[in-house]
Amino acid sequence: MYPKVFVINLKRSLDRKKHMQALLDPLPLEYEFVEAVDASDLTDEYIREVYDDAACQKSISRSLGRSEVACALSHLKAWRLIKERDLEYALILEDDVVIEDSEAFLEILNLRKNYPEGWDTILMGSGMFPRSYPALPSWFHTKKLYKKYKIARLVGVGIGAFAYLVTRTAIHQLLQQAQPLYLPIDVYTGNSNFINFFAISPRVVSEDAVLGSLSTLDEDRLVITDASGNYKASALKIVLEYMKVWVSIKVLYYQYRRAVGSFRLLSVYYTKTLKRK
Repeated sequence: MYPKVFVINLKRSLDRKKHMQALLDPLPLEYEFVEAVDASDLTDEYIREVYDDAACQKSISRSLGRSEVACALSHLKAWRLIKERDLEYALILEDDVVIEDSEAFLEILNLRKNYPEGWDTILMGSGMFPRSYPALPSWFHTKKLYKKYKIARLVGVGIGAFAYLVTRTAIHQLLQQAQPLYLPIDVYTGNSNFINFFAISPRVVSEDAVLGSLSTLDEDRLVITDASGNYKASALKIVLEYMKVWVSIKVLYYQYRRAVGSFRLLSVYYTKTLKRK
């Protein structure tokens, strides 16, 4: 059984709507469009009501751009729809995605019984900053799902909320965390500090190279002075996490060699003792 699909789409973006219809119509999926919040319609007064800039500055050392706020509000709109309809879980897609492998995509959606217990969100595609770089799956907590695709925890935050499964339980938690907004939407959906999230690796859904390049989100993140520095810090954190894992493995290896060597010495000692007797 496949989940219900909600596609976030700006009313004026007819080309993207057609793109998504062409992408999803051939698939056995029930989908509907959720009208996205248009950044050009947001007043400064309304933004102050729904967004906490001081908390954002404290958390990520920068402000959210108007397009980032609108994007986050669009996802909140989709979450509320899922909650109102009391759906156990659903798939949320942005309107600039492409499916890398349709067969694998459908199989993964249909393999719910093989998902990790207690999952909240599963990112169908995720990356680092910029989002074109694939995310780094952990060496641990990784499980094969279908062919080359695995479900795994990520090292750090999963950047990119363009395609993800989300449960009813997670939506309850996310709505509490995101009201008022103080983080980019993908820092909510791909952050283990908030929810129990996993990702498909390699990504089975990606952003369209052309449509994605027209997004204003990355522009917002780059225009603000502190944004690139913040994401460099995140990348450094990921490298440091991998280094910690490598050092831990190396320490375990040397402890193993030490234990084996100790037992060998003990064996030699007892052998010599017995021969003397």
